[in-house]
Amino acid sequence: MQVVCGECGEPFAAKSPKAKWCSDRCRKRNERRPSPAPVKKSAKPAPQLDGVQAALLEQLTDGPSADHQAPKTPVAPVADEEESPPSEPAPPPEPPEPSAFEKATLIELEALKATDTMLGQQALAVARRVAGDSESGAAVASLSREHSRLMEQIAVRAKEQRDPVERARSTAAYVYSGTAVPAPTAAAS
Repeated sequence: MQVVCGECGEPFAAKSPKAKWCSDRCRKRNERRPSPAPVKKSAKPAPQLDGVQAALLEQLTDGPSADHQAPKTPVAPVADEEESPPSEPAPPPEPPEPSAFEKATLIELEALKATDTMLGQQALAVARRVAGDSESGAAVASLSREHSRLMEQIAVRAKEQRDPVERARSTAAYVYSGTAVPAPTAAAS
C-alpha cells in the first residue's frame, strides 16, 4: 500500500494503513516540531436585550453598542505632576538592644581581647541568632553548640598568645602530624 509521508511528502510503501511517516527520522522531526497554537473557541454571542436594557446600556456606554460588551468606565486624565526635589534618604533604623546573651558574649570577648577578631565577630553573630525569636528549637541547639565551640577556640587562642610555651606546643602539634603534644603534669615538674 502506497502512503504519502506526513513530514517530507514522499510516497512510501506502508506496512499498516495507519502509517503516517516514511522513517524514524520523519517521525522524530514531526514530534520535535512545535505544535500549532490551539484554536480558541469563539465567545458566546451577546444576549438579546429588550428596549429598556438597550437604552440603559446606551446611556452607560455613551452611545449604541453593537456587540453589547460591558460598559466602559471613563478614565480621568492624569494631571501632570510637578517634580518634587529629591528628599534626603531616611536614616538607618536603630539597632535593636542587645540581649543578655549577646552582652555576656561581648564581655567575655573583651576580656579575651578578641572582640575585633574574625572568630569574635562570628561568636557575636551566633549569639544574636541564639537570642532572636526566629529560630526553631533545633536551630537554637545547633547554634548554642557552635557558640560554645567558637568561644572555646577563642579562649585557646588567647591563652596561646599570652603563654609562649603554649604557643610553641601548639606549633609543634601542628607541625608533627597534627597530634597534640601532651602537657607536662604537676608530678613531672
